[in-house]
Amino acid sequence: MSEALIAGIATIISAVATVIITDFLNKKREKENLELIKKLKAERDNLLTNLGNVESLLPKNFEVIKDVDDVLHRKILPIIRAESQTKKKVTVLNLGLDLHSVMPWMENKIIRSDEFDHTHIEVHSLIIDPESKYLKDFIDGQSNISSQIISSSIVIGNNLKNHDDLDRFCLEIRQYELPPVFHGFILNDEHLFIGFTEIHNGKIIGGTQPYLYLWRDKNQDSELNAHFFRFYKDWFNYYWELSKEVVNVKK
Repeated sequence: MSEALIAGIATIISAVATVIITDFLNKKREKENLELIKKLKAERDNLLTNLGNVESLLPKNFEVIKDVDDVLHRKILPIIRAESQTKKKVTVLNLGLDLHSVMPWMENKIIRSDEFDHTHIEVHSLIIDPESKYLKDFIDGQSNISSQIISSSIVIGNNLKNHDDLDRFCLEIRQYELPPVFHGFILNDEHLFIGFTEIHNGKIIGGTQPYLYLWRDKNQDSELNAHFFRFYKDWFNYYWELSKEVVNVKK
């Protein structure tokens, strides 16, 4: 066999081998790519599932409000106005501190206002007991919670019995003895405003910091929203049952 023929056969064999090897490598690469794509799709689907779970927990219908005065005047008053147009009854659960902002607001904006004459407004409010051994050292002085304001709020509440403007209005205030870690309002179990107290130099500070505002929506409620509503109502009811009545106005 001539050298030329041998060289030709070798060339053909080499070319065929190259084709076979190239085809094998391409198929192997294609298989690896398909497996990689399949893995990436599975990871993407898992990530989307986890993201959906996280989104379901995040708060929906959520807003931060500046302070208690902003809560009362800019948010709660318009809500009562809107609720009074449809439900004819508004129930407020207020876990308060000394009610420094609440009582003047209630007297001037709710009771003296003609627009709520045909609305049944029922307020259950908790106020600090300044004589409590758990609280008396934490208020007054550098605290923005005052035993004098507490006494004044109770007097204002009881004087509401003599108010000629009262119509379909109920107010009950009870004093609690345990430390107020949080405070706020629930309206008709649909609107929640919640703030938290701080302790500065051994004194409680509250009402001046931002509040969380969460509201219920049947289509967009989250587990975190529901948790905050349950948290507030459970502790409000617990404090309420342990507290003593100091104001009871019913019209």
